[in-house]
Amino acid sequence: MGFLRFILAVSVLIFHSQPIAGIKLVGGQIAAQSFFIISGFYMALILTKKYVGKGSYKAFMKSRLVRLFPAY
Repeated sequence: MGFLRFILAVSVLIFHSQPIAGIKLVGGQIAAQSFFIISGFYMALILTKKYVGKGSYKAFMKSRLVRLFPAY
């Protein structure tokens, strides 16, 4: 699923630089919408499989903090 999301993101990038690259995989709008649909499905899958039971909210928030904090 990660590879498909990567291909869709590259497709959007190529769509925005079409005069430079000249390659067209999928339309930019279709690729962006597909990316968000697959990402939403993936997030729902992770939330229902990994973060279940007591302490799941705390574990989820901790993992988000660890992932996002270094960027800021």
